[in-house]
Amino acid sequence: AAAAAAGASSSDDTAAAAESGADGSTSSAKRADVTFFGAMLWARNVSGTRVLTSGKQQTVAGITFADYGCHISGYPHPYITAAAALGATKEDVDVFVKRLVRAYRELRKKWAKAAAGPAAASAGEKQ
Repeated sequence: AAAAAAGASSSDDTAAAAESGADGSTSSAKRADVTFFGAMLWARNVSGTRVLTSGKQQTVAGITFADYGCHISGYPHPYITAAAALGATKEDVDVFVKRLVRAYRELRKKWAKAAAGPAAASAGEKQ
């Protein structure tokens, strides 16, 4: 219901699924860039989110953690967590979802522009 209120559609879901490879993996460029999504949300006054990716190994007190910070080791996709405070209202959630969808659309545009490469950007400037 909140997604519908935010203007999200099934085409958004389809596009999101298409951004993964045929094997369900995410390209390394997108995986590296996806943490920028958290910064995009923060800049839009969305707090309480974390964007997590696999591949970071950290040793704490002599114990090595694979995929440090993630909820499970070996999860194949980046993901986002969001926290909500007690007393959050439906309107608060609707605003969160609107900002989340807007930021995600902007990130997809950034990825599309990067995928087009500099040649496509140059061609667009000449027209």
